[in-house]
Amino acid sequence: LGRLWSFNSNVIYDYGRPSENSAFIQLEGSAGNSDTHMLKAVGAKLLQSTKRRKILFVLCDDGPDDMKLVRKVSEQLTARGVIVIHLLVGVHGTPDIYPIELLYTNMEECLEEFGELLKTIISHLK
Repeated sequence: LGRLWSFNSNVIYDYGRPSENSAFIQLEGSAGNSDTHMLKAVGAKLLQSTKRRKILFVLCDDGPDDMKLVRKVSEQLTARGVIVIHLLVGVHGTPDIYPIELLYTNMEECLEEFGELLKTIISHLK
């Protein structure tokens, strides 16, 4: 069970469950990074879920708008049962912004390893 969201500094889009016909694939990227706003909005939706295990993957190509606040919100979500994992693509190192961050050289590498990443996480959930 999963949902797709995308965001920029002005709006958060909710595309619902993944599908081959999702409007997500037609979205054009635009400037603006509001990770903290997105984490608060999407995190609130995940916290409403009755599912025991919740994982939020955040695909990033840049740093957040507010490093301290995004770390705090990520830690709060984690404390409430949402595992927040940031997949950083094309970012050459970070100052430990997020509790869990994985670095990828490019999008192809990230996509190639995503299935194994998901299997590894799910196999370690209790």
